[in-house]
Amino acid sequence: PERDRRNDTGTDMGGALYLQAARLVLRPVQPRDAEHIATGLNDWEVTKWLLPVPWPHTIEQAEWFLNNPPSEGALAIDLEGTFTGVVHLGSGCEIGYWLDRRYQGRGYMTEAVSALIAHHFRNGGGPVTGGYILGNAASRNVQLKVGFRETHIEVKPSVPRGTDVDVMQMEL
Repeated sequence: PERDRRNDTGTDMGGALYLQAARLVLRPVQPRDAEHIATGLNDWEVTKWLLPVPWPHTIEQAEWFLNNPPSEGALAIDLEGTFTGVVHLGSGCEIGYWLDRRYQGRGYMTEAVSALIAHHFRNGGGPVTGGYILGNAASRNVQLKVGFRETHIEVKPSVPRGTDVDVMQMEL
């Protein structure tokens, strides 16, 4: 039924973005995702690679995120109806994402990022930036696989680590 409301641009008739990838559906984040977000981001092995995310992560922080997403395009990554993470293009066309650790290592994030980037360019979008904290080989690989190239290192504050970290900036 939800799919029947979608048109060929990847949006439903109400203007919300839905994208179908090979194994995934990217859909707007919703209040029902709060518990999954809190659980996924309360995992240090996920959150230590993110810059703005508090840790430990509470349901209240997940609800705040849902009411204040980093962009209008924050999309839940669904695998057969199961919430697995979030991908978005933030201000300045910067890609951001995270995936629940139980779903990592299977190519899902590469698939989600590829689908969002393809939609962005199909609709006339310009260059996209990204980055990864040095040492995060998985995030580096996702971005390289979809065509990003490394540009330079910047020092940025990491909320969960409580310190500055080196971030390799990427561009596509």
